[in-house]
Amino acid sequence: MEDQNKIINFQNIEDDSDGKDFYATFKEKLEQVESFPGKYSFKFIVKNEANKLDELKAIFSNETIQSNESKNGRYISLTITKSVKDADEVIACYKKAAVIEGIMML
Repeated sequence: MEDQNKIINFQNIEDDSDGKDFYATFKEKLEQVESFPGKYSFKFIVKNEANKLDELKAIFSNETIQSNESKNGRYISLTITKSVKDADEVIACYKKAAVIEGIMML
């Protein structure tokens, strides 16, 4: 049960079993399913604490952020739609967000 609640830190995700870099694999998948340049929807869940939201807003300062509070108010889910030029820009945004303690990226 404890393993189910483990939060994965996006910046420390290990390479896959064949030794391929996580971000290289992620980039390939993004390029297969997304059209660039274009809009990309980033989805995150953070604890409902002002500093967590401020950190995320600083990364996506000029973007519209939609938020939903969890039923008990402890967490907030955020959807941020951003115009991006390529998969590298998407990955760069995820890497910046990964430093926020406890963030969950979907």
